Amino acid sequence: MSSSEIISRIEKLNDDEEILDFVHERLKELEEESEEAVIGQGYTDTYSGFISNKIHYKSTASIGKEKKAPPDLIFDDESVYVDLIKRIKTAPNHEAALADVYPVFCTVRDYFLKSDPTHWDDTDRAIVYYQAFSSGEKSVSIKQFKQCNLAFCSEFAGLTHNLFKFLGFDSELVVGARSVEGGMDVHAYNLIYPRGYEGESCLLLDVSNNIEVLDSGVSYAFPFVKKLTSEEQSLLKLGTPVDLDGLVDLQALVSYYQSYGGLTPAAAVTGETSFTYALGNGIIEKVNESRSRSSFY
Repeated sequence: MSSSEIISRIEKLNDDEEILDFVHERLKELEEESEEAVIGQGYTDTYSGFISNKIHYKSTASIGKEKKAPPDLIFDDESVYVDLIKRIKTAPNHEAALADVYPVFCTVRDYFLKSDPTHWDDTDRAIVYYQAFSSGEKSVSIKQFKQCNLAFCSEFAGLTHNLFKFLGFDSELVVGARSVEGGMDVHAYNLIYPRGYEGESCLLLDVSNNIEVLDSGVSYAFPFVKKLTSEEQSLLKLGTPVDLDGLVDLQALVSYYQSYGGLTPAAAVTGETSFTYALGNGIIEKVNESRSRSSFY
């Protein structure tokens, strides 16, 4: 089914029972289309299929001095798709630019974060994978990251990818890097193709890179989003770091939500909007080499 057909069906769902039936139908369809693969850091630069039960998603680095493969991260919580459908049903004008980005972002953010978010702790996150590895478990459920502030970019980008695939959008889960204070850091994010993989339009979407939008004194988090030019897309695919400023597209996303009262006319992007992004495991090797030479690490 195309994204427009799926959105049309979602809009006609009347109650929780119909929503759950559709979730089961759609997940079964995606599961049947899936083929076994190992993806993630150290395995793939990008991945375009649905992360099904057949996929071994390595969402964190190798474990221990012997560099053992970490447990798979599995996406076995259907409740997140139910939540997405309910958000989609309340969002108008799905033909508008970036219209379905925000419901996906809100669904992912609310899934992983507590109502009173605290600073994420990389050590606590690593313990989740290490404990599973030490116990001989082959996988870690995404449910272990639900509303506990432990998810990092790999969990965010993986779930974002699956939600877009669920909605029928062409999407890629990207392994690469993003600029941070002091250089580049290993990072996962998404590429979304609203007109299909062969279409001219490609969005870089980074759900774990929160951009501040201020509305009447209240701060809201929006995802970094940038419509790539053909040159930016080509450079990115070649593994070249690309400087991107998402201000224009972030303003368009804010304007869309202002148009139906989601935000007031006073809402404005106030956070940093310029970042450098890179794609591929090759850039990760360079980042890790840089870390090994730095006394900070």
